[in-house]
Amino acid sequence: MKSTKLIWKTPKTAKAKEICDAIYIASIKVFSENYETANTNKIAQIAGVNISSLYRYFENKEAVLAYTIMRYILESRDLNLEVISQDKLIYSNEPKEFISQLFQVSIDRYRKDILFLKVMYIEGGRLGLTEEIFRIREGIAEDLARHMIDKYNLNLDIQVAQKKILNLLNNFMGLIQGYAIFNQAVFDPNELAPLIENVVSGLKLD
Repeated sequence: MKSTKLIWKTPKTAKAKEICDAIYIASIKVFSENYETANTNKIAQIAGVNISSLYRYFENKEAVLAYTIMRYILESRDLNLEVISQDKLIYSNEPKEFISQLFQVSIDRYRKDILFLKVMYIEGGRLGLTEEIFRIREGIAEDLARHMIDKYNLNLDIQVAQKKILNLLNNFMGLIQGYAIFNQAVFDPNELAPLIENVVSGLKLD
């Protein structure tokens, strides 16, 4: 883990949020191109903001990356929860089909950001973000478990269901992590499909 302090300020005004939004979008682009050569000046330039504005909210490059990683993960979580809450998935009598469809929602997002995911997995661990990311995943598993128990009338304890789904999420993200790190810019969902099917097939909610 790096000893660099990961300090950033939460934007509170509309203008501040606009600046941080621009930095977030720019940082994904810049970090995806080459993390080692990325710097705050280039991020500010791509974002169209003054470098002093960037340093008003972020201590350094590592802080920008940590902010970007955490925001990306939270946005992915919110996307999944939105899909679930608005019943955008086609429900079947089989919970595994529901899970597979939900994974596909994630894959559709990851496809365009595969180079950033590589940076996120490699550098995020070095920045000490692993535990926080895992806590977010635990929350997703609990929300998903509650939803599935209600939707499918499963006679299953919430903690048991959460543990099963958390293991499933960990296996799924393990596949995505390996794919991001070793396949670089290439992202073929068809190659992941049989691997995901194998992971999902191990889920037993009964």
